[in-house]
Amino acid sequence: MNELIERYLQAVGRLLPQKRRGDIIAEMRSSLYDTLEGQPPEKERAATIALLEKMGPPAQVAAAYDPAGSYLIGPALFPTFKLVLGIVFCAVIGAQLLAILLSVVLAGAGIDPLQMVGDIVGGLPTALGMAVLVFWVLQRLEVDVSHAEQFDPTRLPELDRESRSVDRFGLLLGILISVAFLTFLTQFALQGKFAWVNGQNWYENPVIHRYFPVMALSLLVAIVVDVALLLYGRWSLGMRLATIGSKLFSLVVLLLLVVGHNAWFAAAGLPGLFEGLAALPTLVESGGQIAAMGMWAFRLAF
Repeated sequence: MNELIERYLQAVGRLLPQKRRGDIIAEMRSSLYDTLEGQPPEKERAATIALLEKMGPPAQVAAAYDPAGSYLIGPALFPTFKLVLGIVFCAVIGAQLLAILLSVVLAGAGIDPLQMVGDIVGGLPTALGMAVLVFWVLQRLEVDVSHAEQFDPTRLPELDRESRSVDRFGLLLGILISVAFLTFLTQFALQGKFAWVNGQNWYENPVIHRYFPVMALSLLVAIVVDVALLLYGRWSLGMRLATIGSKLFSLVVLLLLVVGHNAWFAAAGLPGLFEGLAALPTLVESGGQIAAMGMWAFRLAF
């Protein structure tokens, strides 16, 4: 196996449509290896570098398989698009959080959880739409955003191990669940309460209402990290650290919810969250309002 060729094919494959990727890469692999056939071992690396330099950058090769311009954002622009999109998302979220922090510190204003989440969530689709529009125009105008420096095959990304590939379906499912849960929490913040049993009885939960901002922020962080990993397409040290940080933040929020509910239960004369689980069915059957709140608080926390 020629490692440089495989690294080159890997880079090209990441920019090709999934349906055609296998056939195109198989054809390219056969052609490249046939060209190098018969080279003495001591000259193989130099010949490989010369061949790949002649082929050109992976984005240029991938774009050659799209003569009709069927891409919304073609392979030549897509790496730059991913980079810009990540920067824009971070800037939007950071700007919103900074504005909230300044309003609290300088003006002494209170935090409106619903408005905070709405501003952040509402800003991301707008930023995505603007980025897509700009790069679509660049694609139609055939603007070349490639670097002026010469393509160096020896600087191609290392071959991915199988363990570094990401589960795209799992990521998409996690993003959808997080968005759905965030939508539910936003609705909860709007009403300040949630339904129990048949939707006819309503009970307030001051703990979730108090910690709604950090719960929403935790979900937003998880969504951003998952979207970034989905775009990046593989695990790296930075993505692993971001994922670990997101999980740790979620655990801190969970701890706050558990401690908060324990204090709430204690003030109402009930056992703590875990100690009271065995007694909850009996209390629910007796129509206890606090028991109903405890059951839903436990479900929301976990």
